[in-house]
Amino acid sequence: MMRVRRPRVDGALIALRLSKLSWLMRRRNRWTLLRRGVAPSLEHDDLLAGRHYETVVDVGANLGQFAIWAVEALGARRIVCVDPLPDVGARLSATAAQLHDCHVEIVNAALGSRQGSRTLHITAASDSSSLLAVAPTQGSRHALREVASPEVDVLVGDDALLELAPLHRPLLVKIDVQGSESEVLQGLTEVLGRADAVLVEVSFADVYVGQSDASDVIQTMLDAGFALSGIARVPGSRPTWTLDQADLFFERR
Repeated sequence: MMRVRRPRVDGALIALRLSKLSWLMRRRNRWTLLRRGVAPSLEHDDLLAGRHYETVVDVGANLGQFAIWAVEALGARRIVCVDPLPDVGARLSATAAQLHDCHVEIVNAALGSRQGSRTLHITAASDSSSLLAVAPTQGSRHALREVASPEVDVLVGDDALLELAPLHRPLLVKIDVQGSESEVLQGLTEVLGRADAVLVEVSFADVYVGQSDASDVIQTMLDAGFALSGIARVPGSRPTWTLDQADLFFERR
């Protein structure tokens, strides 16, 4: 008899999703977020426990999941949300309207090392969209199926962010750009010089064509005067000793 192989259940991911649902249900003023399918990034609770940041630069903000969490957990009073998805401006504005104790600014563009325009590969799961094409080895994953490929603006991070009001410290920079981490960091030299901490997601598995090497990202951060303070598995990546993706947390030495 042929045995059917069942997919492995990620207990940690299920528990996280239940925690997010509980957080949204706990207060009536959060129900609007629940209806819009936007939940806080509670997965960062342990990695950044006990930290406080006045300003957060959220590169790869998607629908504002990290921004919601940063206001509650980090006490952020100002957040700059950066994301190139064409419809993200209105959706982030709706999220910002729920963050009454925080000033939110939105930059609807991608960040890179040079100004211009690039193709954005939008995937079925919008938070997996990237300036890089999905690797052929990932073609069977529904979440990574390309559904659109518009041209989007690319800005140099220092130029885009330093034109805004002063980035008051303590300053946290969060980068979640699906493979373009090194290019984003190249354009953030001045901002990194002002930052107290950086949270960056990296891939160890080949998810995108030409993606940044995690070792290069770590070396860039070390050269910029930061130390690696912690690492956490990205929810949904395989719960094995081999990491697919991870969040790396750096603090200034």
